[in-house]
Amino acid sequence: MVKGKSASADLFARFRRAWDHLVPEPVQGVTAAFSGGSDSTALLALLADLGRERGFRVAAAHLDHGLRPESADDLLFAKKTAESLGLEFVGETADVGASARRTGRSIEEEARRIRYAFLARIREKTGYPLTATGHTAD
Repeated sequence: MVKGKSASADLFARFRRAWDHLVPEPVQGVTAAFSGGSDSTALLALLADLGRERGFRVAAAHLDHGLRPESADDLLFAKKTAESLGLEFVGETADVGASARRTGRSIEEEARRIRYAFLARIREKTGYPLTATGHTAD
């Protein structure tokens, strides 16, 4: 469970209540879309704690879109973070730029399409029916 400051405990309690409202039935596992940014890192840590508490598995799924030279470092960071939390990790690399040029779609549209297909493959592979994503408003 999240330990430390009361703010962390309060966040975990709020997360648990939201989870219970959104996912009223027990689950075997959940896939977390994990970019490595602050929002998905917080989500992954909360899911890891809740999974240990409730007895479900969490798989961290990271897609390297191949759009930045340092994106391979992001993939490695995501893998190490998932492993440090004791979670399964699935990572893939895609050439979104080349795919967007080939299809005529925008980079954003093609990245979203490839990401959703990646997450669907992970759901199929793991058998976990839920995929969680974390996004901040800003």
